[in-house]
Amino acid sequence: MDYDEIFDIFDIMGNEVRRKILMYLAKGPMSIAELEDAIHVSRQAILKHLKDLEQRGFIEIHEVEKSIKTPGPNPHKYELKQAFVIRFDLNPVGKNARIITFQLGPTGTDDKELEDGTQLQPQISFKEKMEELVTLNKELNELTSKYKDISMKKNTIVQSLKGMIERSIRGDEEREVLELLMNNPEKAIAGFTLEEISEELDIREDFMKFIMNNLLRAGIIEENEEGQYSLR
Repeated sequence: MDYDEIFDIFDIMGNEVRRKILMYLAKGPMSIAELEDAIHVSRQAILKHLKDLEQRGFIEIHEVEKSIKTPGPNPHKYELKQAFVIRFDLNPVGKNARIITFQLGPTGTDDKELEDGTQLQPQISFKEKMEELVTLNKELNELTSKYKDISMKKNTIVQSLKGMIERSIRGDEEREVLELLMNNPEKAIAGFTLEEISEELDIREDFMKFIMNNLLRAGIIEENEEGQYSLR
């Protein structure tokens, strides 16, 4: 394989639509309509890239028999054609040469002997990597959906807490303390000292003691024997 062929493949892989086509075809044969629905670009654009990929030997087209006999030609589907292996040296002199190999297509082909007599072992196929990418994308979408659900629930609780603070507490300093605890609920439940919260809000401890006593009387917090405060 000469450099023109290598650059030709790099050119193919450098286009986003062509990469997506190869990614979906790595899962199995697909029709133009199926690719159009999956990639969300015009049919004309997909046909252009399919023709380019077919001419360069990346994919092939075949007819699919209809399940129900109807007038007109059989539908066509596209699929990956074969494995492509690229091997080239970035140091042609041969000393400490950095050898790069790249394979596109299914694995399982026989080992091939290169021009220099070395054996090229089967590489992980492009299709397998694409399938891994599809799986990861699916997992990522599920996590993203779960994150959105949790964020919505969190926002609902935060708004509810803000409403409770607004209705229950009149003093600005007391509200500031509760809003600080709302931003650190783990600490609010586990307990905190007068010194810690005074330092966080930059308020003198004697005045903070006055604020905490107001919250104690309101029944919002409680103080244990060790002098730590926590929500009731």
